[in-house]
Amino acid sequence: MLRRAIDVPRDPPPPTLDALVAHIESMGILPAAFEAYWDGDTNGWIAVLAVLTRESPSARLRTAHEIALRWHESRPAEWHARRLGDGLAARFGAPFHFPSEARPDDRARRWSDTE
Repeated sequence: MLRRAIDVPRDPPPPTLDALVAHIESMGILPAAFEAYWDGDTNGWIAVLAVLTRESPSARLRTAHEIALRWHESRPAEWHARRLGDGLAARFGAPFHFPSEARPDDRARRWSDTE
């Protein structure tokens, strides 16, 4: 019996920290915070890394940019989200928040919802 391999599209690798820093700087925004949260789709769970900004010091946080992260090279999405989120927080001097990091939960209270 002849079997054919099926090409399954692979997710691209997560961006590097330097690439994300360059992208954020090119947007001309000053991040107020970074947040990772879970979202589910038909292919499973993804961790979404969000860049949050403020229009003014008293304004609510708003999402300026989001990056979806999946498993890559035997590392789970939450590992990539934690590594990139911590790195961005250190580079920009802004806090990083990841509710329910230990297990996917798309109902976990987001930081941007608490203000």
